[in-house]
Amino acid sequence: MVNVDCNSCPEKCCKYAGWKVFVLEEEVEKLRLLYGEEAVQKLEVYQQRRGTDDIRAITLPCPFFEEESGRCGVYEARPLICKVFPVEVEVITGSTYLDRKVCPERNNASIQMGLVQIAVKEWCDKFWATA
Repeated sequence: MVNVDCNSCPEKCCKYAGWKVFVLEEEVEKLRLLYGEEAVQKLEVYQQRRGTDDIRAITLPCPFFEEESGRCGVYEARPLICKVFPVEVEVITGSTYLDRKVCPERNNASIQMGLVQIAVKEWCDKFWATA
C-alpha cells in the first residue's frame, strides 16, 4: 500500500511531538496477539476517545519507537495511521493527503492511493461507528 524508506530519515515522524495517532480496539488486539500484554499496557496511559474502550489516542512521541534502532518496536501491529504515512488521514472527513511538512522521504515513497483510500474509508467507518 505504502512503501517509504524511514531508515534514512533523521526526522522520525514517530517522535513528532503533538501529533496524535488513533488506535482502534481491533488494532490493540493485534498488538496483544503479536507482542503480548506488556505492549498493550504501554497504551493504558493514553486517553480513550469519548470515554469508550474502542479507540485510543496516542500523543507522540510514540511509546513503541525504539530510539536505539530508530525503528518501530511493534512494526507488524502498527496502526493503519502509521502504515499509510506519509499519507495523512483527516479522521473527521476521511480525506487523505500527502504530508508536505514532516516527511522528507515523501517524494520517494511508493504509494498505491486507491488501496490507501479503501483502507482509510474502512478504518474511518469503524472509528465513527464507535462514536
